[in-house]
Amino acid sequence: MKVIEPTPLRIVLLAIACGLLVLIPLVVERAPARSAGSPGTRLEPEHVVLVEPLAWLQAGAYDRAEALLTALTGAHPEMGEAWCLLGSCALAQGWPEQAIDSLRRGLDLMPATLFQILGHSQWAGAAERLGRADEAWDHVMQALRLDPQCPPALELGARLARDRGAAAEERRFLERLLEVRADAPQAAEWRARLAELDAAPRP
Repeated sequence: MKVIEPTPLRIVLLAIACGLLVLIPLVVERAPARSAGSPGTRLEPEHVVLVEPLAWLQAGAYDRAEALLTALTGAHPEMGEAWCLLGSCALAQGWPEQAIDSLRRGLDLMPATLFQILGHSQWAGAAERLGRADEAWDHVMQALRLDPQCPPALELGARLARDRGAAAEERRFLERLLEVRADAPQAAEWRARLAELDAAPRP
């Protein structure tokens, strides 16, 4: 049986999938009772169509996911969640600039915290690939303000802190990572790095 590694992208997408399982019944149940101009959280029936591109993203079929999400953002440009997933799809294909463009649009539109976390953590990853460390750091911090236990943001934060020579911050990120993902394949690597930090001379 093929084992699928739990990469940061798959971790976040799995979290979105769980969120959608909760969201979709609410969409179907509440949407008919909502008046046309009523304020509050937007729960549109069209959100159901995110399930198929999400499934293709999880399966690694990025071309199919991209085609569906491109059509969806064309038909519903106000749906920030679709823009956010399109950004994730671009990043997974190695296109960080396009990812940031889509994520920026999505973050301006999204009401749901779950997708905000995804947007900021993916934007941070894209900015890191482009060598824009300060921009990446800013979006790591924004993701962690929304979810202090977000594994992709913690892992990227530890990497950025190491590059900045900020040993105390790196240690804090690694310790939090081990609290929330002690059974992760990278856990041994994180523990080894903590041991290196502990053995290093203190300033």
